[in-house]
Amino acid sequence: MNINRYNSTFIGLLLFHFTVLLFLINDFSISYKEALIFFGEDKLLLSLITNLSCNIFGQNDFALRMPFILFYIGSSILIYFLTDNYFKSKRDQLISLAIFMILPGVNSAALLVNESIIVIFFTLLYLYLYKVKGKDSYWLLILFLFLDNSFAILFLALFFYSLKNKKNILIVLSLVLFGISMSMYGFEMGGRPRGYFLDTFGVYATIFSPVLFIYFFYSLYRIGIKFEKDIFWYISMTALGLSLIFSLRQKIQIEDFAPFVV
Repeated sequence: MNINRYNSTFIGLLLFHFTVLLFLINDFSISYKEALIFFGEDKLLLSLITNLSCNIFGQNDFALRMPFILFYIGSSILIYFLTDNYFKSKRDQLISLAIFMILPGVNSAALLVNESIIVIFFTLLYLYLYKVKGKDSYWLLILFLFLDNSFAILFLALFFYSLKNKKNILIVLSLVLFGISMSMYGFEMGGRPRGYFLDTFGVYATIFSPVLFIYFFYSLYRIGIKFEKDIFWYISMTALGLSLIFSLRQKIQIEDFAPFVV
């Protein structure tokens, strides 16, 4: 199969899944939490996005959820270009993309009014620009500070990555941004200490599907002990590791960590 055939297959995958998601919108009605977001009582960024879409396309479920489907499509496109030359064959690249597109957690993020798919999109955008330019987009990292509190996980992952690779500017910037993010948004540590490790592990198994998550977990472990660790490993491992560690004490907000794991 030549390159054009692979590109055509990729476009076909996008169109097919876009159509499926549009049909699935009919099965969703606005929830109480989504209503709070829409009317501006929670999460300003999401409120602005949903209100803008509804002002353009009308007050309906399609307008409410369309921005998140578009972020999903954009994320899929970024993964396709990001993984170019990453695998031994184009077929493996398409299989990897198809797996991402059918992940239960990713599909849920594409249909629900939530920040997860936005975080996934901008994280992939940062990684793609890093691949294309060969250098970090510092301005994008600063923008992330104002988009969502969960980017603190990315800042911490980049700190570990830059520390290992002796990237001095990124060491300082990521650490400063992490500190500012913590001071702006904080991190919930209240409540009675209680273990939620198995619950968190189960949620990840639901997001990925059980078999795929076990394979993913093993892959991270194997890369960590035997192979060269790239920026993708640091981001996934930091998010997964912190979420599991914190879950030993308390129930975590999985949407803060999962976008960096998938």
